[in-house]
Amino acid sequence: MNATARKTSETDLLAEHYLFSSFTVQQQQKIGASSRLLSIKSGETLFHQGDKAKFFYLVISGQIKLCLNSRDGNQKIVEVVYPGQTFAEAVAFMTGHRYPVSAQAIEDASLVVIPSLLYLEQLADSNASCFRLLGNISRRLHARLREIEMLTLENATHRLVRFLAHKTITEDNRIHLNLSRQDIAARLSIKPETLSRIIRGLIDEGIISVDGKEITILNRKAMAEYE
Repeated sequence: MNATARKTSETDLLAEHYLFSSFTVQQQQKIGASSRLLSIKSGETLFHQGDKAKFFYLVISGQIKLCLNSRDGNQKIVEVVYPGQTFAEAVAFMTGHRYPVSAQAIEDASLVVIPSLLYLEQLADSNASCFRLLGNISRRLHARLREIEMLTLENATHRLVRFLAHKTITEDNRIHLNLSRQDIAARLSIKPETLSRIIRGLIDEGIISVDGKEITILNRKAMAEYE
């Protein structure tokens, strides 16, 4: 691949990422022209904690671990970065511009190296690009919050099902609860409104029916799948 083709490839890769999709084609080309591809071997360190941060990175292949190194030599992995993800971009917006973590390849990796200063200059030159970027980040943040909410709800459902499974179940599949919903929520470490949502969901799925403090299990197999 010749130099021109490589630059075109880098620009195309960047344009697909939300951090760059807010820029105009001209801005993307300018950033792409100043970026470069970098290949590093497994175990190789990209930068150390405290190094001056002049670049951030987009992972094309391989995996990168971000870690903190303590004075006694122990290492704590903060995050693992996968293909399609960027890292160290937040440092460009921070004062001091030094990497707060070290970055090391878990396996052979290919990266696009982006100059942080040039990226900030493109934002400073275009209010429209800034607002589009904020919109992209906001949408991604809301999506991540929804994912967290779904995972939290799913985990809480497992807890409720396990709680019910340990109750005495009669021959006609009934469970009598001697606790209020508020007490059950407190026991399961979830909010009462979350408990109500979970119960409503199980009712809507035809797994249980509820009559006061009496719960009837309508579908044992479906209920067991939550455990």
